Amino acid sequence: MRGINVGCEAYILRDGKLLLGKRGRVDGEGTWGLPGGHLDFMERADEGLIRELEEETGIKVSASAIILLALTDDLRPNRNEHYLHITFKVDIGSQQPKLLEPDKCSEWAWFDPDSLPEIFPFQAKIFDTIRTGSTYAKTG
Repeated sequence: MRGINVGCEAYILRDGKLLLGKRGRVDGEGTWGLPGGHLDFMERADEGLIRELEEETGIKVSASAIILLALTDDLRPNRNEHYLHITFKVDIGSQQPKLLEPDKCSEWAWFDPDSLPEIFPFQAKIFDTIRTGSTYAKTG
C-alpha cells in the first residue's frame, strides 16, 4: 500500500505580483512553482509551510501570517501517486526571498498572476483550483 504525499505551498502576492521559483535539478526542471515542499511525519501543515519557506527562501513568518487558500486532491494513477496539496496565502511583509537551495530552485521572481510563465505541471492543478474560486478541488 502506498501512502499519500502531502505538499504545502505558499501563495505570496506583493503589489499584485506572485512569487515563483524556477525549478532546478529536480522533477520539472526549468518550470516555475510556488515555494513550499513536503510535510514531515507528525508535522502540522502550517508548521511545515513555515519551515519550508525559511529553508528555501529565508523568509520567516508566524502562523498568524498564513491563511488557507486551497486544497487540491491530486490523484496521479499513471505515476501511482496521490498528492494532497495544501496551499496557503502568506503575508511576508517587506521580506525578500533569498536563493538558499540553488540545486532545487535556480531563481525567485515576481509575476503577474494573469500572465504566468510555464508552471510545474503538478502545481498547475493548484492554480486551476485557485482560479475557480474553490477551496477544494479533486483531479485525476
